[in-house]
Parts: sequence; structure tokens; C-alpha cells
Amino acid sequence: MRTSPTAWVFLATLISDTNNIRLGTGTTNLSQQHPVLVAANSAMFDHLCDGRFILGISPGALPSDAEALGILDQDRNEIFRRGHRRHHRCLGE
Repeated sequence: MRTSPTAWVFLATLISDTNNIRLGTGTTNLSQQHPVLVAANSAMFDHLCDGRFILGISPGALPSDAEALGILDQDRNEIFRRGHRRHHRCLGE
């Protein structure tokens, strides 16, 4: 499942209605989204919900998605590894 802005917007509507529930979007495919933007958006969302955000990341596996994004012939696992390193650097981890 690729995280879409719609999922983040939906979860944002739940922040004020909950106090203890952790909020997450499933997995975010780092081969399909820039890791710096994922880091920035997840950090902001985590701040908005007082540390209750859970970010799942994955390399993405659907060939149809990779084809649509023009990365079908690329190593999505390597794209994920590079994105994962960038993501962690952005968050200072």
C-alpha cells in the first residue's frame, strides 16, 4: 500500500478525537516517494499528534506501480536502501 496524501489528511482528522491511539498509514514506499519529503511529513505529523505516529516503510513491490513510475527496470531494493539512509539522516537517527 502506497501512502497517499489522502491517508495523512484522513488521519489528521482523528488527532483531536483521540488521545491514546497511535496513528499510522501502513507502509510508505521509499522507491516511490522522496525520502526527505517522507521524513519531513512524518516528523510534522508526529509532532501534530504528540508522538503517536507510526511510520512504516517498504521498498514497494508492485510491478505495476514501478512501471507507472518509470522505475520497473531499476533495483527497488537498492532505491529503498538509499532512501532509508537519507530518511534516517534527515531525522538525525
